Amino acid sequence: MFTRGLVFFFLLTSFAGAAQTSRPPLLERCGTTKYETLQLQLNPNRERNTQFENWMQQKLTTKRFENQRTHGTQTSYTIPVVVHIIHNGEPIGTGTNISNNQVLSQINAMNKDYQRLNSDAANTPVEFQSVAGSFDIEFVLAKQDPFGAPTNGINRVQGTKTVWTINDNATFKALSYWPAEDYLNIWVINIPSYLGFAQFPISSLPGLEDSSNDRLTDGVVIDYSVFGSNFEGLGTFNLDTKYNRGRTCTHEVGHFFGLKHIWGDDGSACTGTDYVDDTPNQGGNYVGQCPTGTRNSCSSNDMYMNYMDYTDDACMNLYTQGQVARMTVVVENSPRRFSLLNSNGANDPPPLANDLAITQLNAPAPGFCGGVFTPMLTVQNIGTSTVITARVQLKVNNTVVETKDFTPNLVNLATTTFTFNPLTQNSGTVNYAFEVLLVNGVTDQRPDNSLRTVSTTVPVNATLPLAEVFNSIPSNWKIYNPDGGVQWSLRNTPTNGNAMYVNCYDYEIEGAIDRLITPMLDLTTASTAYLRFDRAYALFSASYPERLRVLVSTTCDFTNTFTEVLNLEGSALATAPATTSSFVPANSAQWQNTTVSLQDFIGNKIQVAFEVTNAYGNNVYIDNITISTDNSTDIALLAIESPGPVTCVAQPAPVIRVKNMGSVTIQSFNVQPQLNGIVLATQAFSNQNINPGGEATFTLAALPYTTGHNSLTLTVTDPNGLFDSTPDNNVVSLHSIINNRQQTIPLRENFDGAFDDWSVISQGQADVWSSLATNKVSSLAYQAFTNPNRGEETWLATPVLDFSRTNKASVFFDVSYATQNNGNERLRVLASTDCGQTYPITLYDQAGESLSSVASTTNWIPSANGDWNRESIILNALVGNTQTRLAFVATADNGNNLFIDNIEFFISDNITPLNIDDAFKVYGSGTQVFVTFNLAEKSNALLRIYNAVGQLVLSNHLSEVLNQTYEVTLNQGSGIYIVQVQAGNLLGAERVWLSNR
Repeated sequence: MFTRGLVFFFLLTSFAGAAQTSRPPLLERCGTTKYETLQLQLNPNRERNTQFENWMQQKLTTKRFENQRTHGTQTSYTIPVVVHIIHNGEPIGTGTNISNNQVLSQINAMNKDYQRLNSDAANTPVEFQSVAGSFDIEFVLAKQDPFGAPTNGINRVQGTKTVWTINDNATFKALSYWPAEDYLNIWVINIPSYLGFAQFPISSLPGLEDSSNDRLTDGVVIDYSVFGSNFEGLGTFNLDTKYNRGRTCTHEVGHFFGLKHIWGDDGSACTGTDYVDDTPNQGGNYVGQCPTGTRNSCSSNDMYMNYMDYTDDACMNLYTQGQVARMTVVVENSPRRFSLLNSNGANDPPPLANDLAITQLNAPAPGFCGGVFTPMLTVQNIGTSTVITARVQLKVNNTVVETKDFTPNLVNLATTTFTFNPLTQNSGTVNYAFEVLLVNGVTDQRPDNSLRTVSTTVPVNATLPLAEVFNSIPSNWKIYNPDGGVQWSLRNTPTNGNAMYVNCYDYEIEGAIDRLITPMLDLTTASTAYLRFDRAYALFSASYPERLRVLVSTTCDFTNTFTEVLNLEGSALATAPATTSSFVPANSAQWQNTTVSLQDFIGNKIQVAFEVTNAYGNNVYIDNITISTDNSTDIALLAIESPGPVTCVAQPAPVIRVKNMGSVTIQSFNVQPQLNGIVLATQAFSNQNINPGGEATFTLAALPYTTGHNSLTLTVTDPNGLFDSTPDNNVVSLHSIINNRQQTIPLRENFDGAFDDWSVISQGQADVWSSLATNKVSSLAYQAFTNPNRGEETWLATPVLDFSRTNKASVFFDVSYATQNNGNERLRVLASTDCGQTYPITLYDQAGESLSSVASTTNWIPSANGDWNRESIILNALVGNTQTRLAFVATADNGNNLFIDNIEFFISDNITPLNIDDAFKVYGSGTQVFVTFNLAEKSNALLRIYNAVGQLVLSNHLSEVLNQTYEVTLNQGSGIYIVQVQAGNLLGAERVWLSNR
């Protein structure tokens, strides 16, 4: 695995001027090694590498012996492929919803690579040509789906997330999956962390046949930006230019057939192996490179052009005979690889007249909250004849309960649903089986798609209100622990007694999910419902953030459909300061109470799951869970929406956002302001209608702010004139500055002297931007290295900027930041068009490696120009506005210090402006004269141009000149001209040659 170079560039977005990366950088070429580790952690009984390799060597020995007897003949193999495109709803051929031709280009490229018909095979170095291998295998897009219907082998599904991670593996694969025994599943998704990964095959050793449920995830995953080839004559696609020949898929399918990385995944130690004799031992990979010539490591020349290295696509060109032999063993012997050779998926569907397939069981589902339900299934006519009649039988616990005749009049490939008489299941586990017996009066001609079964379990019911303090683990709750490792358990705490927790501090399986699930709760007759619980968590570091989700299922089945009602991760989940020790909440202040409305689930039976996603960070606790249908009154003050931390409005009227956290509609409440230590008159809000779980914004009367710093505290009280059941969420404070200083652009600030027009502020007692000596004389620094208070922010705000006198604008600034493992600082640039009342526009947002110029484990101070990055943002969307203000916002993560300097506003959108050392530079081209200024301060200037005989041909007065480039067109004829520039005490002249051509 490797880390790719982080290259950032800025584009004009729909709110033109907001600069952002086109997409997050791809960080890893191959995630297969990581994926295999996760699979083993999730299933400790899974086959180990040593077991597989012992089996492989035995099979290779047998294969070599057989080849000697048969003169090395090789069989041709055909592999049916289904490509699952998990997209974000774009039109076909756009974004993640890649085109059919892009898919076809990948299949073509992969076939050529494996059969050594690739056009660049001639690039294989002479010393390796004798071992280059050809694998007589053909990948074919599936011609029939698992039920026998014709298909083009491309299945498009809109995803439930726009961006996926390797820990979402089971989730996105469940969206679209065909049996891995019969198809090579390839999922094409947006997974910025990896170019791809694959599931390694298993052996046919006895006792390991059922070692895992890996069949549901078996296949290959490829990022959409590297799937396909621009060199197959099928089109030019929006592929990463380093990986645009389809070799990522060639590489990952190599893993699918049992190949290892050529350097043996030992870093550069020369101690690893890929278990192939004719691939030289190699010290590390050639990630992100396209080498030429001979490269040497481990006392031999490197085969960096092998498909199982990490070189750019253009440099890959071979598999070896030893690798082909290894893949042949897998194809001929490994479960779910050998079976592909006998799959019907690569064949056209047989022309059966009467074939009705059960494609889905709609009801019941494996999870069921009990009661009356209507059995329902979806069928598809795969046969060539119209289905006029069909007989379907339903069995319950192997006893026939109904045999029903249907008259669907279903033409070829059409689908419909069949329903049966209602059934009741109130408890326990029941097995249901549906089978098509007759189609058009004769026996269904394909029995393998005519029978479907499901087992449905109804959980135990609990009486409401439910109040659980976890003196012991309640027997009617369920603990979901799929990896068989660390799970929810009891732990005694100093202030809460016993509480439930997940020991993530010692839990090495990153990404593992554990759920604590309530009994079934009946809200069918309730008029209101809410959940309240205590939680406690402390970060180990920002690099290891646990996540807590609260999920609600109305089907009592969290493997299928559920609703997420709470999602807290990392610093948002933390209730106590970060610690590198195993966290135990030491006092009541390290617990927080959380209330979640369940109003959306009234009328249903539900289950609630508390889900922790482990990050190998620190422990997560919950306690004192209450689920009630009694009324509660709880209003929370979520935020002060305006004014912002820096504004020009002298007497702002604060805008607040509140949320009804209780179970009854809130019709009235009060707000108590306190400004600069003085308690002001209470402001009342009546005749409102905030439903449970609902949010609303309210504008207060203007408050008597003073110029400069102000401290505001707002408290919401008396919801519906009653006591608030959770007063802890009623108070929000804001430090703000009234700054009405104004400037026009262009503008420059290097922080070497006073910068009084700018404002620096943070909240509470948080650290602020401060001046610090660097190689740039003086820079603004946010000293996060010694700041343990993660999440603290400091703001640097510009004066009010007038963008009304230009139709183009941009801002440039220098950034220096050094990463270290402890945390990742963040820098945002926000924009306001109302002088700072609100900052709704994010122009720039980078953190950690994407922000850094170097790495350092020491207290970072830049000392050389190479320690800085120059960033640029186009601001065209802000032009014409007279009340613009930008804020540079740094967020602490106890990582390392962050510096900014040389903030420079231009009245152009050229992101590569001419840099000059002198005060001005004059140059000409054709009929145009250019003058670029680089003045220390804004000045008015005079520009005069004389011809060769001293006649004045142009005189322009330029106002507020700083860093602009001026362009003048002269139609005076070819020749030498004298350009004279005067700006303040500066006077100079230059000769230029102009031509009419």
